[in-house]
Amino acid sequence: MFHGLARFACRRPWWIVAAWASALAASTVLAPRLPERLLAGGFDLSDSESGRSNDALERELGLSATDLTIIVKSADTRYDHPEFKGAVARVVEAVASVPEVHRVHSPDSTGDPGRVSKDGHAVFLTVSTGKDIDVAQRALRKIRPAFPEMPEGMEVSVTGIPAVYADITGISEKDLTRAEKYAFPIALLILLAVFRSPIAASLPLLLGICCITANLAVLYVVTLFRDLGIFVLNVTTAVGLGVAIDYSLLVVSRFREEIEGGKDVEAAIDRTMATAGKSIFFSGLAVVVSLVGLRFVRFVAIHSIAIGGMIVVAISVAGALTLLPALLRLLGRKIDWLVFWKNAGGEGRLWARIARLVMRRPILVFGAVLAIVLVLMSPVRHIELGVPGTDMLPAWAPSRMVIEESNEVFPDRRIPQIVVVIEDPQGIRRPERIAEIREFVAWAKEQEHVTMALSYTNFVPPERLPTLSMMRGGAGEEAIYDWLLTSNQPDLPPALSGPVRALSSDTTTLVRITPDLPTNAAPVRELTRKIRSRQWAAGVDVNVGGESAYFMDFMAALYEDFLKAIVVVVLLTYAILVLQFGSFLLPAKAVVMNALSIGACYGAIVFIFQQGHFADILGFTPLGYIDSPIPIVIFSVLFGLSMDYEVFLLSRVKEAYDRGLSNEESVAEGLEQTGGIITSASAIMIVVAGSFFVADIFLVKTLGFGMAFAFFLDATVIRAFLVPSTMRLMGDWNWWAPRFARGFLSRVSKLTAHA
Repeated sequence: MFHGLARFACRRPWWIVAAWASALAASTVLAPRLPERLLAGGFDLSDSESGRSNDALERELGLSATDLTIIVKSADTRYDHPEFKGAVARVVEAVASVPEVHRVHSPDSTGDPGRVSKDGHAVFLTVSTGKDIDVAQRALRKIRPAFPEMPEGMEVSVTGIPAVYADITGISEKDLTRAEKYAFPIALLILLAVFRSPIAASLPLLLGICCITANLAVLYVVTLFRDLGIFVLNVTTAVGLGVAIDYSLLVVSRFREEIEGGKDVEAAIDRTMATAGKSIFFSGLAVVVSLVGLRFVRFVAIHSIAIGGMIVVAISVAGALTLLPALLRLLGRKIDWLVFWKNAGGEGRLWARIARLVMRRPILVFGAVLAIVLVLMSPVRHIELGVPGTDMLPAWAPSRMVIEESNEVFPDRRIPQIVVVIEDPQGIRRPERIAEIREFVAWAKEQEHVTMALSYTNFVPPERLPTLSMMRGGAGEEAIYDWLLTSNQPDLPPALSGPVRALSSDTTTLVRITPDLPTNAAPVRELTRKIRSRQWAAGVDVNVGGESAYFMDFMAALYEDFLKAIVVVVLLTYAILVLQFGSFLLPAKAVVMNALSIGACYGAIVFIFQQGHFADILGFTPLGYIDSPIPIVIFSVLFGLSMDYEVFLLSRVKEAYDRGLSNEESVAEGLEQTGGIITSASAIMIVVAGSFFVADIFLVKTLGFGMAFAFFLDATVIRAFLVPSTMRLMGDWNWWAPRFARGFLSRVSKLTAHA
C-alpha cells in the first residue's frame, strides 16, 4: 500500500497538487460559514427526570429553558410612574412584533408583583419562543436591534440561555483567532530551528493550513445533515494543526535522512512512505479510534468533537500520504535550499546516550520516574466534578453580567437550583393535593441549607396576610390559601391571581427550592437525591428538575457512557498496535504509558484549576471543581495523540530490532533517530494547545493547559526515561506474540509494507 502511494506520488505529483488545490479553493468558500451553523449548547437531557420536569413546565406553565429575560431599569424613576410604564409598554410591543416570539410576560400582563424590584426601579419581562434553542437565538438577533430608544436614565438589556449561548459562540470564535495568531508564528520558528531551511519548515505549516481549512469545510457540510456543537471549532483546530505538523515532521525528516544517506529522490520517497508513511497510517488510526470513544457519549457537544477530530485526523493522514510525497517529488533536493547550517548529528547522539544511561540502571530510573508520575497524579484523589453555569464565561460577557445583576435585583426569581414539578390529572388544586404540597413545603424548609421553598401554598408576602385575613373574616393562613386556590381565578385581584397562574395550571404545579450553597456543592446534590426519594400519593407524577437535578443527571449520563468509551478505545487501540508491531506485550505497555501520562495530566488540572494553585500568576479565578466533560475530552484526545509519539519511537525501534540488533541497541537507535523529532513535534503541540490557554471560555482554557502539560510530560519524562527503562526490563519479551498469531501478524506486516 505505501509503496503504491509512493509510486503514484512520484508519477503524478501535479495531479495530486491540483486535486488538493481544488479542494482547498472550495474549502475557503465553505469554511467561514461553519461557526454560524454550530450549536452553542448540545447537552440535551430530555429523557432524564430533569428533562421530563422541563417538558412539563413548558407544556403546562409555558416556562422554558430557552426563554429570554429582558431587564428594564431606571436610575431615577419608579415603575409606577407613567414614563416608566410607557417605556416598558413600548419594549413589549417591539419585542412582540418579532415573528419568532410567542408571547411576552410583563408585570401588567401577569399581575405578578414579583416582576418589579423591591425599590421599584427595575422590572423584568419573559419572552417565550418555544423549546427550540435555534429559534430562540434567531429571535435574540432580531430583538436587540428592535428595542426602542429609551428615555434618559433608562436602559434595557437581555439575557437567558440563548443569550449565554450567543456569547459562547462569539467568544469561541475570538478565542480561535487569538490562538491561531500565537500558534502559527511560534510553530514556524520551531520548524525553522528543526529543519534549518525555510522550504522544509514551510511544508508542515502548509499541510496544517490545508487540513484545518478542509476540515472546517467538511464540518460545514456535516452540519447540513446533523447538529454539531461549538466546541468542535476550537478542539479540532488544535488537534488538526498538531497532528498535521507532527506527520509532516516525520515525513520530511525521514525524506531528508534518506537523501543524506545517498538515495535518489524517488527511492527516498519510496523508503519514507514504507517507514514513516506506515507509522503515520497506524498512528492516525490510533487517534481516530481514541476519538471513537466520544461517539458513545450521547451529548451533541461531546460527540461533535469526536466527529470533527476523526475527520481532521483522516484529512491529515491523507495529506501526509499524498500531498507531502507529491511536494517532495517536485522539490527534490531543493528542499534543503537556503539551509542555515548543517546538522552535525549531536542531538541524535545525545538521545542515544540518554537511552543507554537509562538502560544501565533501569530499575532505579523506572522507580524514580514512576514515583514522580504518581506524585503528579495524586491530586486526582480530590477531584470534584461539576457543571458550570454562566461562570464558564468571562466576567465581562454581557449575558453573564445581566444574569448576575438580575440575581441581585430579583433574588426571589433567580434560577432555582431545585424545581419540583407535581402533576395530578385529577386536579392539582384539590384540597388533598394542596394539603400534601403544603406538608412537602414545610418538610423542605426544615432541610439543612434550604433558604426558600416557594409554592402556591406560601407565595403571599407575609405583610399582606393580615389584610387578607381581615377580608376573610379572620381566617388563618391555610384557610386563606385554600380560598385563593379554589376560587374562581378571574374574581381575584391581579396581584393574587397572577402568582397562582404563574405557579400552577389545572393539573400541574411547581415548588422552587433554593439552598444557601452553590449548585455543584455535595450537600445540594444530596438534598436533590433526598427530595427525589420522597414518596407521594398514588396517581401523582413528580419530577425533580432545576440546575442541581440537571447537573446530577448530566454527570450520571456522561460517565455511564464514558466507561463504555474507555473499554472500546483501549481494546481497539491495543488491537491496532498488535497489528503494527506484531507483539502482544508491547502494545499493553504502550497503553499503560499513555494511562500514566493522562493520569498526571488530570492531577495537574485538579491542582491548578480546582484547587487554585498559581491562579493569580496564570490569571484566572478557580471554580472549585473541574468541568465534568474535561476528563472525557482529555482522555479521548490525549490517548490518541500521545500514542503518536509511542508509535513513532517504537516503529524505529522495531526497524532496528528486525535488522538483528539487540533489544537494548534497538531502543538506543530508535530514541537516537526519533528523540529530536518527538521533542520538536511535542514543542509544537505544546504551543498549539497552550495557545488556547489564553482563551476566555474556561473549558477551552483548561483543555489547552491540560493538553500542553501532557505533551510536555509525554515527550520528556515518559518517552525519554520511562519507555527505555521498561523496554530494558522487559527485554526480548517486548516482541512476544503467541505462536498461533505469529503467522497472521507476519502476513499483515508484509501486506501493509508491500501492497
